Amino acid sequence: MNAAITLGRGSSEEIKGAVDTAIRILGPGGGFVLYPVDQIYSDTPWRNVQIMINRWRKVSQYPLSIQQR
Repeated sequence: MNAAITLGRGSSEEIKGAVDTAIRILGPGGGFVLYPVDQIYSDTPWRNVQIMINRWRKVSQYPLSIQQR
């Protein structure tokens, strides 16, 4: 997850889409860790971090059920 671009400037839908894409591509098989690369900056809207976490909670349960777009 790109902290500066996706979390820093992304819309709610862009953030959810980025989480979905990461989980769909990198999640199968387990062991995937979703995190903001390389840090959460002081000017990152906390609401956007919450959107990322909430979406992750919704789509990251195994077995994964997220579908290809």
